[in-house]
This record gives sequence, C-alpha cells and structure tokens, in this order.
Amino acid sequence: MDNKTEAFARVKIDALLKDAGWNLTDGSSVLFEYALPDGTLADYVLCDRQGRPMAALEAKRASIDPITAQDQGRHYADSFSR
Repeated sequence: MDNKTEAFARVKIDALLKDAGWNLTDGSSVLFEYALPDGTLADYVLCDRQGRPMAALEAKRASIDPITAQDQGRHYADSFSR
C-alpha cells in the first residue's frame, strides 16, 4: 500500500474506532503494527480489558480482493487463540 493510501485509510479507521468508543492513546486498548508470533504485523489489534488481543484490523486498498484480506484475518485470529 503506498504511503498516501495507507495514511488515508488509517485516518478513516482511527476515526471509526474513536466513534465506536475505542481509546487509541492508552497503549493497551488498540495496538498498532502488532507483531504476531510468526513475525507478520497486524495494522491494528483491539484488546479486551485485560489487554488480550481479541480482534485485528487490516488497512487495505479498495482494489485488494476481500477474500485475501479475510484469509489474512483468519491467520491473525488463529495466532490470538494460541
């Protein structure tokens, strides 16, 4: 993803998360560029009140096949359940 497209996506995602009540600045509710055990990075990870990862968000260009993104999300979810 080029820097301009990625920056635009992140601005939109940040706004949506804030509107949904997520705290982006406390350092424990939303993690950015979260490293998974296999070394891949999730753009955003949403954590529960105990700081455990429970969901991942990946910023993608509109031209990316949603099935590809869905497969990536499944990979992240599998990493969380270990």
